Amino acid sequence: MDDLSSRLQRAAAKSTRAPIIDRPYRRARRFRELRIAAVAVFVVATTLTIAIGSHTPRVQVNAEGSTPSTTDTTSTIASWPIYRDTAHDFAMSIAPGWYRTDQPLEPWLVSPGEILSLSTTQLSPTGHHVACASGIPQTVIDNIGADGIYLWLGEWHPSASQYGTTPNPRPAHFADAAWTALCPLPNAMTAKEYTFTDASRDFTAHLVFGPKASAERTTQVYEMLDGLHFGS
Repeated sequence: MDDLSSRLQRAAAKSTRAPIIDRPYRRARRFRELRIAAVAVFVVATTLTIAIGSHTPRVQVNAEGSTPSTTDTTSTIASWPIYRDTAHDFAMSIAPGWYRTDQPLEPWLVSPGEILSLSTTQLSPTGHHVACASGIPQTVIDNIGADGIYLWLGEWHPSASQYGTTPNPRPAHFADAAWTALCPLPNAMTAKEYTFTDASRDFTAHLVFGPKASAERTTQVYEMLDGLHFGS
């Protein structure tokens, strides 16, 4: 029977596993390694974010929340004063800065007879002086200037003389009408005409443009023609 001393000696002679005294140390080291790796990943991610952000175009925001305005080209014809001619039974809105002559600039014409002369400058009759064979008054060429425009309107009278041309239907917009070029004029000016029917009456309109006539004035003259109203 083994005594206590023999058991102790046999136990001491057996190979035993050494105590794991470094396990807490290894765990702490692993934690430090993981923490260092996490910090490294954070630094790299932050660097990439900054780099990408510095190369990304920034959207410009309007602080007032408005968009750029465009030029308003809407006609204000409704606010223009209306000229009414009871003798010739028509009415027209006349744009500011346009002048109507009190007397015909082409008094020699009978058919078509002049019923309206408008210009961007004041004009006066100067007798039977014409600038070309189409009958454009010389006073127009001498006075409206390079940026001026002149409008002449005449009415045909079949009982007075033979028609010079076949009238067209009145256009929806005179700016889009098929105007006919008239004879060459001095000072680089141009002239054209359009003959049309309205309210069972026939009319011819002449337009003379200076070489530097503005788009605004050009628009106005067509709008005034569009606003013409004739009685029957």
